[in-house]
Amino acid sequence: MLNSITGTLTQKSRDSVCVSTHGVEWEIFTSGTSLAELPEPGREARLYVYLYHREMAMQLFGFATLRERSVFLELLKVDGVGPRLAVRVLSGLRPEELLRAVRDKDSASLSRVPGVGPKTAEKLILALTGKAILEASESLPSASPTQRDLVTALVGMGFDRRDALKAVDGALQGLSGKGLPADVLEKEALREAIRSLASGGA
Repeated sequence: MLNSITGTLTQKSRDSVCVSTHGVEWEIFTSGTSLAELPEPGREARLYVYLYHREMAMQLFGFATLRERSVFLELLKVDGVGPRLAVRVLSGLRPEELLRAVRDKDSASLSRVPGVGPKTAEKLILALTGKAILEASESLPSASPTQRDLVTALVGMGFDRRDALKAVDGALQGLSGKGLPADVLEKEALREAIRSLASGGA
């Protein structure tokens, strides 16, 4: 299963990027939020991906952070929301803005996203209210972006929020003195946290 793709960013367009890795160039559809966070073409980039597979099509969707991908996956669970609409929502609202709108039942903000009418906005609020990803986001006000992304990703995988936070803290502390680049640190911390949670060590 694909988790992420790291390579040279070769192209950025309105709703997608191209990433070249080991002789293969991947076209990855993404949100405006991620496009703004990714570097310019010619530099290395990492996207957390989701493979959308239907009988007539296979498309890759990717995001600059684990948190945004987790929110994207929650949006796909909403009846009538496909990957294109989910990306459109995340282009109109950053993950924290979307989750805040759900928490505040702010259908007006959701309705301003192209393609999201009042009925769809209400459906999103109803479907996402009380979700673990929303609770995880709200319960980490002082966490670093890396901690927040990792905990949100683990909660999205089905792990308990408190256990996930403990596992992430332990993993990051264990890796803190190794001088790893930010992207490598995040990847290794996620791997260590999953190993800890799977073994019951959290």
